[in-house]
Amino acid sequence: MVNSKYDGLVGLLLLSKRRQGATLQQLADSTGVGATTLRSRFDHPDKFTIGELGALGKALDIPRNELSSAIAVICS
Repeated sequence: MVNSKYDGLVGLLLLSKRRQGATLQQLADSTGVGATTLRSRFDHPDKFTIGELGALGKALDIPRNELSSAIAVICS
């Protein structure tokens, strides 16, 4: 079961993914993170690395302050 402190981060990523109409494979291609790894990270968001989150934020055009705020919640 996913810890609720990750809900905001995962929600931000998935909403941005949906808004852009991006597939998991497209995200994998644009971030350099394998599709299988991304699928696993969305299922277990506590396993995301800062580098992966930064790459996803860039690929999904998430403003840095929004992504930073979502990350700060999980670090507190």
